[in-house]
Amino acid sequence: MARRAGAAARRTAAPPRRGPRPTPFVSSWQPRERPLLTLDDQGSPRALSPSLFGVGGRDRTWNAHAESFLAANRPGLEALAVQPRLVPGVSEIGLELRPGGVVGAVPLRAPDTRRVAGGIVVRPRFGWGGIGQLLQEIGWSASPTLLEMPLVPGATREVPPWVLAGPILQRLGRLLQDVRRDFRLVEEVHQSPRGQVLWGRYVSEQMVRGAFHQLSCRFLELGLEL
Repeated sequence: MARRAGAAARRTAAPPRRGPRPTPFVSSWQPRERPLLTLDDQGSPRALSPSLFGVGGRDRTWNAHAESFLAANRPGLEALAVQPRLVPGVSEIGLELRPGGVVGAVPLRAPDTRRVAGGIVVRPRFGWGGIGQLLQEIGWSASPTLLEMPLVPGATREVPPWVLAGPILQRLGRLLQDVRRDFRLVEEVHQSPRGQVLWGRYVSEQMVRGAFHQLSCRFLELGLEL
């Protein structure tokens, strides 16, 4: 009887409690934001920290990376008339960027990898909204220029779309001026003969598939030529 009671007790025992379910692994990795330095034309210089570009090595100051940074970004800085200046300090040198009279955006490359690691935007000191009104009042006309450089990360949030669309509209205008109407030679498949029937292609492409009603034709058509 004792054995049966013990067996019954084991069968009716409450199941062991389970602990809390393990939470699924969620990676804490997030994409690294690329710095975007904003300046005003003819404004005050801004100090630039090497930590923004994630430079490696023992010496992570401008003492070891200033020359490489200037060599990698000289074309972009010259395009915006931005003048770099090395500022001597107690233990390390600093780097300042002084904006000129050119507004726009160019990418900034890391001094060690030469990859695009950020960007610089020079804004008009009277605001983007007033640049068109000012040029109209003084009788000047100015249009943006697209530089042969990579895209500037985050610049679309700083530069209005109407400024970026200026060069595109100019190129479309020149393209429309060069468009002319002329005859061009076209090869298409029709269900009735048009122009010259390409019997060789008809036999090798349509007839072998049983598409006897499809004819390969070559003819002249009036269209737009660039």
